[in-house]
Amino acid sequence: MNQPDKEITIYDIAKKLNLSAATVSRGLKDHPGININTKKRILEAAAEMGYSSNSFASNLRSKRSNIIGVIVPRLNSIFMSDVIAGMEQVVNDAGYTLIIGQSLESVQKEAKNARAMLVTGLKVCWCLYLMILRVLSISNHLLNGTFR
Repeated sequence: MNQPDKEITIYDIAKKLNLSAATVSRGLKDHPGININTKKRILEAAAEMGYSSNSFASNLRSKRSNIIGVIVPRLNSIFMSDVIAGMEQVVNDAGYTLIIGQSLESVQKEAKNARAMLVTGLKVCWCLYLMILRVLSISNHLLNGTFR
């Protein structure tokens, strides 16, 4: 019986089924080179043992992730929240996850957020968007009708 806090790995499944970890990995990923009966055994054992894929480990191996990072100046505007909501819908529909950083219009905070999202050696984010939507002072003058 498994320890309650122990995460089940492909090595545990491989040991139980007397297969290599590579075969188990391929079976879980629906690789066409794996025999259908072997694949069925792997999937059944994985479900029985409570296996779930470790996306962090996968990201380490591939040096990629399914995370898209966005850094925005401020989150507290209706416009920005609508933009982020739309981005998240599109990103999620494509199988990615969106993480958001707020710069508060500070270049230093923007750089810190970007570094946190793009960790050296491992791309925490597959892609990083910087949304620079700073309002120029002239915009206020145009809106107020005071521009000369």
